[in-house]
Amino acid sequence: TSNCTYRLVAETHTFIMRWFLFSVAVGISSVYFAFAFTMEVVPRLPEVTREERMFSFFSSKNSNSDETCTSGTSTGICTSSTKCKGKGGTTFSGTSCSNSKVCCQIVLKCNTTDPCIIKNSGTVVQDAAVPPPYRRTYRYIKPKGVCQLRLDFDVFNLAAPDVRKDCSEDVFQVAGLPICGMNGRQHVYVDYEESSRIDATIRIRSTVAKYSIRNTYIPCNSEKLAPKGCRQYFEDPEGRVTSFNYIVGEPNNLQTNNQEYSVCIKAGDGLSKIQWKQCAGEPFFISGGGLSIGPLESPECKKDWVQIYGLDRYCGRGFNDQTSIAKPFLLNVHFDVAEGFGVSLPTDPSQCNGQTITDPYTGGTLYTIVIAINWCSLCFKCK
Repeated sequence: TSNCTYRLVAETHTFIMRWFLFSVAVGISSVYFAFAFTMEVVPRLPEVTREERMFSFFSSKNSNSDETCTSGTSTGICTSSTKCKGKGGTTFSGTSCSNSKVCCQIVLKCNTTDPCIIKNSGTVVQDAAVPPPYRRTYRYIKPKGVCQLRLDFDVFNLAAPDVRKDCSEDVFQVAGLPICGMNGRQHVYVDYEESSRIDATIRIRSTVAKYSIRNTYIPCNSEKLAPKGCRQYFEDPEGRVTSFNYIVGEPNNLQTNNQEYSVCIKAGDGLSKIQWKQCAGEPFFISGGGLSIGPLESPECKKDWVQIYGLDRYCGRGFNDQTSIAKPFLLNVHFDVAEGFGVSLPTDPSQCNGQTITDPYTGGTLYTIVIAINWCSLCFKCK
């Protein structure tokens, strides 16, 4: 009996040990196959993407970004004379380019109805050497590692908007934003996102049109990369923002319809707030959807307004100083698709932005106010 009991216990222990080892083996196999399956399902990031991400964290300045240079009224990029010649560019002397580089400008005048292909950063497109009317499409091909396109309007003199604020004669359009009138020294940013190209079109009907537009391709790891969605981007902690076709000293210049974009200000190290104020000696007038004599805020600003991120909408005549601690430092601009055209007849010329007319009953002078006019000029300072 004792022998049978011993044998039963021994066999039981053997069975338990074998079952334990089998369970461990199955468990290890399950973990292995689960891990292997996960590795198959989730692909690795491309090596270039991983390097770009690491570079953006540890590099304070992108060495591949193009340094701009000027020579008189011409603007170009700093590069070697060999590269400039190879791209068909013209070199300028007496500039501030360092490391034996030269100031290079590549000018492209397209005289074709087919899209003009632009591959090099710093290329300048100019008004065509043909009589109007004409239409051109400029196609900016996305280079490897680039995320944004910046367009600088070195010269931009197109016909002004009509009385209904439409660009009915001349118009430049990119990313759904129509621009006309006088916009020299303005700029725009456009994100490539998943697209391999960005198309900008210009339609010229007037005989006065002159333009010179310079492009810059901004790498994804560049310190000059604007926050996504910004149509304009200012890197300095202090400056001035104006709406398109804003001309100092021209009281009757018109803002165009269909303006919906964001202006971004770089929040540098140690800067915790931004102050917005009306620029000295410059008017601020946004109709907001009705006749407005003083500064207004929501809900009066129904149609046209600017909005400071973290604060409110603003319109009306004049602008009270505003300070925001909300980040990002952002100014949203909204001018609706269509404007009405209204006239009021006050007798105080300080309230007027139109022309004078004579009162048919008294013979006195009346001053018209064109409600559809929008002027927008604001100065900012980060603190």
